[in-house]
Amino acid sequence: MRQARPAEQACWTVAWATWLLLQAGCGTPTTPPVAPPDVQGKDVKGDAVDAAVDATAADAPDEDLLPDTQTLDVADVEAPDDGATDAAADLAECTTDTDCNKLTLGFCDAAACIGGICKIVAQPDVCCGDAACDDKDVCTVDHCDMDSHLCGHDVIANCCAGKKLLGDYDFEAGMSGDFIAAGPPGNGTVVWQASTTRSHSGKSSLYFGNPCHNYDTSSAVVNACKPGKAAPVSTTLTSKTFSLPKGIGAQLHFWLWLDTEPPYADSVPQGACIPGCGPTDSCVMVGGSAQCIPEKDVLTLSLQVGGQTLPLFYSTQIGKSTKGVWQHIAVDIGAWAGQDVAAKWSFATGTGIKNDYEGIYLDDVRIETACQGNASAACSQDVPCPNDGVQCTADTCTYFQNFVDEGWCYHDKVTGCCTADAECSDGNDCTLDACTSGTCAFTPDASKPTCCKSEVLLFDDFDTPGLDAWTASGGNSSTVKWQSDAAGGPDKSGALCFGNAACNSYDDPSLGMGAGPKGALCTKVAKLKAGTVYNLLSFELLLDTEWSDVLPASYKNPLAPGNPKVDFFSVDLYFDAALHPAWSSDAIYGTTAGKWLPVTIPLDAWQGKSVQVCLRFDAGDGQVNDKKGVHIDNFVLKVACAKKPCYWDNECAALSCAACSAPACTETGCACVTTPGCE
Repeated sequence: MRQARPAEQACWTVAWATWLLLQAGCGTPTTPPVAPPDVQGKDVKGDAVDAAVDATAADAPDEDLLPDTQTLDVADVEAPDDGATDAAADLAECTTDTDCNKLTLGFCDAAACIGGICKIVAQPDVCCGDAACDDKDVCTVDHCDMDSHLCGHDVIANCCAGKKLLGDYDFEAGMSGDFIAAGPPGNGTVVWQASTTRSHSGKSSLYFGNPCHNYDTSSAVVNACKPGKAAPVSTTLTSKTFSLPKGIGAQLHFWLWLDTEPPYADSVPQGACIPGCGPTDSCVMVGGSAQCIPEKDVLTLSLQVGGQTLPLFYSTQIGKSTKGVWQHIAVDIGAWAGQDVAAKWSFATGTGIKNDYEGIYLDDVRIETACQGNASAACSQDVPCPNDGVQCTADTCTYFQNFVDEGWCYHDKVTGCCTADAECSDGNDCTLDACTSGTCAFTPDASKPTCCKSEVLLFDDFDTPGLDAWTASGGNSSTVKWQSDAAGGPDKSGALCFGNAACNSYDDPSLGMGAGPKGALCTKVAKLKAGTVYNLLSFELLLDTEWSDVLPASYKNPLAPGNPKVDFFSVDLYFDAALHPAWSSDAIYGTTAGKWLPVTIPLDAWQGKSVQVCLRFDAGDGQVNDKKGVHIDNFVLKVACAKKPCYWDNECAALSCAACSAPACTETGCACVTTPGCE
């Protein structure tokens, strides 16, 4: 069909405007004008009215300002599928898809001619998010590679073939509409709510408690969470109804973090009740006799089926607490296959006393059928779970709470274990987050100097006589001890020594041959920094001992198992009433071979601790103690923004090397270094 030129369309619109004005009494009525072929049948009356108004204000309307009679009414156009970014300006009439090549498309968009209208639809075989990759298979992990925009489907090891996931709730979007919470008005702010305080996976879980993180009705933020006269608390949380398939087992399982009032047996002597007590009672000694006392603060999981409420799990079965960790709770509901069921959690305190515990967290609630033809998924004391070959999974049996010695192999992920860098994030832009051997490591990012500020925490060059800033302890000799050496440093300045008054020996014959001088010298308390920094201890060391006459290959300290070490120097951190080894002369085979040696000791394992650095020397015996002993200079405890990959060969001992090579610390890190003279 021939299309009208813009000039024809403009003339047609003006003709309509003229006719409307005549109809309004501005002239003699006439027959409405006939439209050009491309606009026949289209509603342009509204545009023509606008043009008529414009015509009364000017003798000759400007063609460029006249309405475009080919514009479609966007209200008549279907919304694009799958998040397409359609706009009215992009819509046009079409006969084939190629007529729509002027549409603005995203990477995952395609242009299509549907019903004569150009639309933006999802491009097949590509993805821009994990949601587009769902293959409806519960035995695969679906993900979108954002570099290639292709879907991946990783097979889950030992996953159950034929399993159906009836309900799966992680509460990342809040409390699902599939759950109904109920409780009396007296609960106040103690309610079921989504919480980011704790989670088993993701960022959120479902929590029963108040903003003060307890279930005490008298505790509120406005009174600084101080407890007062509290009311009893009770609640129920009921799921929607699920239809269990016939002829196949099913399970209800979830992750629980629980902190409630402890059982009576934790504080009252246990008794021997005959007959035994019920599942929510404890047998304790009261007034000299064994009695069954009902427990308070009990969480119960029941199954609602056929008008009945059937309890399947009581928190008394796990001691009313998960001891500060998440615990996997599973119940077997296969006995009700083919029936409609709902899960119901109930909790009641009975009184308002001792309700200042944190409360209840639920996460990753699942209702699913069992595996068809996969007997290896069932487990017991006699049938352990097989190794699934996957790092970071626990191959242990999760026993059903409503059966004895029967369970399922879920192969739960080990808490804190990682398999990829992407699983590690501390939310700090100043750290490099990495997964190393299943453990997340967060190291300062030295490429961002604004993230770190270097600082000296302690310093002593020992040029000033006396050790007023130090504390000596554990000494056994009045002549050999930690003291100042006025000219003992590498540049003949002051230094610290462990020795006699002349600092040229650590021999004290008065102790006899079976004992040698020993003693410790500790700094004042300093708090190691925490965060995106390194804590380093450095000093210069001259160590001349009986090991100075022994080749490194022959170093063996102690000389025999069970014997004390001899001529042993160590650096320890003292905090929490205990010594924590940081470095020792074993790293240098007991001697610096007559030279001053720079020593650097990373202390990152103790970030945030308030510590004393303690220098210790123990001769161990009274033999060969005529050496110069220990000299230390330029002692510095500092905060640094960078550190070397390693400092001592013994840090590389785990490295496996071929024959004629040995692990060693190099400038670039641990490496296998060729052994001189080895063939």
